[in-house]
Amino acid sequence: MSTDTNPTTAHLATDRGALPLRQLTVIGISGTDDAPRALLRMPGGQITQVAVGDTVRQGTIVAIAGTSVTLATAMGRTSQLDMPSQGQERTAA
Repeated sequence: MSTDTNPTTAHLATDRGALPLRQLTVIGISGTDDAPRALLRMPGGQITQVAVGDTVRQGTIVAIAGTSVTLATAMGRTSQLDMPSQGQERTAA
């Protein structure tokens, strides 16, 4: 396991305003292809680790792949949340 911090992660972790504070945001993806996990920053600031099938206030996690998490809402809609890339915010409410 590497202890090095990805340069994009290090930059975003120390850059004020890099993440929208009132939105659900993907801040990390880990695990294996068979058992992926994601770190989400909740609108209230809490950090939670989720897996496919877990439920958060915004919906149920239906997929975790690459740098994104897909949620399904109770209304049947899906929403893809992407990890922010350097200099760019990419989130969903």
